[in-house]
Amino acid sequence: MRLPYKIIVLVVLLACFAALAALVIRHGPAIAAFDANAANWFSSIRSNGLDGVMLAVTKLGNPYETVGIFLVLGAFLSMKNRRSFYEFAIASGCAIAAVGALKILIDRPRPPMHLLFETGSSFPSAHATMATVYLLSAIILIAPLVKNRPARNFLVAVCAILFPVIALSRIYLSVHFASDVLAGIILGMASFLFATIAVRHHKETILSPRTG
Repeated sequence: MRLPYKIIVLVVLLACFAALAALVIRHGPAIAAFDANAANWFSSIRSNGLDGVMLAVTKLGNPYETVGIFLVLGAFLSMKNRRSFYEFAIASGCAIAAVGALKILIDRPRPPMHLLFETGSSFPSAHATMATVYLLSAIILIAPLVKNRPARNFLVAVCAILFPVIALSRIYLSVHFASDVLAGIILGMASFLFATIAVRHHKETILSPRTG
């Protein structure tokens, strides 16, 4: 995707996030209905077996596990492709900083009934944000560097299943509203796209001839 188009997509993502955040802050009926319908659907599919799966999967988004994933992916990219490493590091840093600031500013309470005890604000979902960043990084940055085709396909398949399930587990376990998770996905996409734009712009600035 060319740089101007990336900027347009980034603006659209940020506009969508801002609109969603405004609806959450205003406690509008549309967002309340959306969250309630999603919560009711996930509640209808609960079972003891699925509870165990979701509790196990959601732990991959906890702080210690997230740091571990970051170190593994970062180490791989730093050895294989420095530009991709910078994109990954900037995306992760932006996502973490944005989530922390937004949780403080919006301070949305978590759902009252949940299967897992969590503290802190609900909006946006940090799990969904980081899962999105890691999914995009794995598919766009890491997969092309894996030369073995079966291994590359396996990596893409696992990530395409695992990271979305991490995000959805937050709704299933009732520790987040569906709008929190949707906001996290949008924020993760925006963070990743911003990182690619920043690295690309920096590269073009260095390589462009200077006059004067």
